[in-house]
Amino acid sequence: MRQKSKKKLVFFNTALTTVCIFFILGSLWPWRVFVKSVFFAPTDDQLPLTTVVLPLSQEVGQEKTVVAGKEIIATSSFGEQEKMSGENAVPVLTETVLPKEINLDVPFTSQAPEKNWDQPWQDACEEAAVLMLAAYYNGYNLSPLFAKDEILKMIAWEETQGWGGSLDYEKVVQLIHWYAGKNWSVRVVENPTTEMIKEWLAQGRPVLALTYGKDLPNPYFRNGGPEYHALIIRGYTSEKFITNDPGSGWSKNYAYPYDVFLNAVHDWNGGKVKEGKKIVIILE
Repeated sequence: MRQKSKKKLVFFNTALTTVCIFFILGSLWPWRVFVKSVFFAPTDDQLPLTTVVLPLSQEVGQEKTVVAGKEIIATSSFGEQEKMSGENAVPVLTETVLPKEINLDVPFTSQAPEKNWDQPWQDACEEAAVLMLAAYYNGYNLSPLFAKDEILKMIAWEETQGWGGSLDYEKVVQLIHWYAGKNWSVRVVENPTTEMIKEWLAQGRPVLALTYGKDLPNPYFRNGGPEYHALIIRGYTSEKFITNDPGSGWSKNYAYPYDVFLNAVHDWNGGKVKEGKKIVIILE
């Protein structure tokens, strides 16, 4: 009899303990969200990344960014694709850290590869710039003889189009498509900023810029520089853009201060270059 009483007592105590545990857990359950938010909240770098780009103007996109509940507004030329995960996804973006300096390995040629500055070489900067881009993306070097032949090939094609002399940005784009092939996606950007150009370079994409050459302080230019001039931005330092400037044979890696260079950027504009749009061209 005593053994049966002990068994009943043990069973009763076990059942009572189990009921008490469930009662305590049930009482704490409503507090689970508070405990999780205090002790297990994710840090900013653990949040999922989602970017939404809103149009700001014709030249620049505006990225609306939310990081851990804080809203940040930043301008950028990127974000053409809208990425969202989930019906109620919150746009979150971490800050892009650019290298302090960069210099892409873009092959160089002068627009006068054999140092003959008579025509057509005086006006061959656009062709030389396109050739440097093609060499970079296709991975080949530029010898003077090869560069001469390729520039002449481009000029011969332009003559079949009824063109002559300087090329505005629309013709430069057509030349790129003809010479490099239609597989290249060409982006024309108006009113570029220093940060936009740095971002493209950091992605390994050199920039073709169209400029009023007389505003470019290059001591190797003749007669104060050309009225209209195309060149390649291949990198940057803390203060300057590094260029392949075909306007002389000594201007590989020639650097221009950011503000000076951007001030000089202008399209052909029918010969009124200083009033032309600020245009750069990038291949994707």
